[in-house]
Amino acid sequence: PRDGMLEEIEAPATSSMSVAEHVEPQLAPLEKLGRECDQEEQDRFYDLLLAAVLPLFGDGTSLAAEQAAVLLQKGGLSEAQQEMVANASPLGCEEVLDGEDLRRVLESMARIQDGEDAQSQGTIPRRVPRIKGVTWDGGRLRMGESFYA
Repeated sequence: PRDGMLEEIEAPATSSMSVAEHVEPQLAPLEKLGRECDQEEQDRFYDLLLAAVLPLFGDGTSLAAEQAAVLLQKGGLSEAQQEMVANASPLGCEEVLDGEDLRRVLESMARIQDGEDAQSQGTIPRRVPRIKGVTWDGGRLRMGESFYA
């Protein structure tokens, strides 16, 4: 969807995922994108995000660490914060990240965005990460034009 359209992915009611029709983008400001949610909702968010991101940036099941770093930049993290995420996650020690590794990277990013310690392993962050061009309303993941820029 690089032509100004918004890709909308709905959380599955069952185990299968569906991609909804393209609609005009309605993007929230970056600082308002991190939605507070429980473990179950975060699981749905990450399932949908990884299903969209891994084929886009990687081979469908994994991606290079450099590509994961692009997501940190889209999260609005400073270089120092990106380094904190790398040190607290597989990003700092792996050349290729699978979906589970990428989720841990993004969870570390969400913690830093909330002003928490990136290394709070064993606990879920309060929010999903804020990523420029990505919105999550608890049921749908939307990827707008600014995500692809």
